[in-house]
Amino acid sequence: MVWTSALAGLGAALLLVQARNPAADAKARDFVERSRSAIAPGASPAALHSLVLSGRVRIPQEGSVFDEGHVEIKVLLPDRFNRTDAFGATVKTSRDRTQFARLMLGAVAFLVPAEKLAIRSTGEEAFEDTAAVDVVGPSFNARLVFDAPSMIPMRLTYFEKGAVSTVMSFADRRLEQGYLLPHRVSTQVPQRVLETLMFDEILVNPPLTPADFRP
Repeated sequence: MVWTSALAGLGAALLLVQARNPAADAKARDFVERSRSAIAPGASPAALHSLVLSGRVRIPQEGSVFDEGHVEIKVLLPDRFNRTDAFGATVKTSRDRTQFARLMLGAVAFLVPAEKLAIRSTGEEAFEDTAAVDVVGPSFNARLVFDAPSMIPMRLTYFEKGAVSTVMSFADRRLEQGYLLPHRVSTQVPQRVLETLMFDEILVNPPLTPADFRP
């Protein structure tokens, strides 16, 4: 289809622009390029243009109690995002740009261009079997940590307005149409888990259009 071809071309162009970002040093650029290739062992990173991730969201409460609902996340690269959480009759929709940027970094090592993100080497590693880059933008600051042998993203660490560090972990990766995608994403602070997303189904390159993201 013309639409699919155009999006694939756009994805390739965005990858090229990100790779040539003068703010990203060579080591950091190499890490991200290797990671994108590792995530797509059976496909091209630039051919990924849309996703629908659906499953369960679990939010811990006091003690061992938790709220569990349904979550659906739609993505149309490079810059469309919509998350819908449903807890019974209560439905909440989010188009938060920072949330989108964090998810795409940890899931597929994609730098959302609208956030004007730059990558750079950290100069330090938390563990000998990991590698990391810092990702910064006008209103964005995070560290992306990879499993060093495979270069698959493991977690994203960030701070919000003086708060303690928050960690997003990306696990249970499964091959979906050529891409190793995480089916479990958990977000936590040192004291507790904030939420866990458990995707039961991930659609790769479904036929989404901008109309699917209108309010």
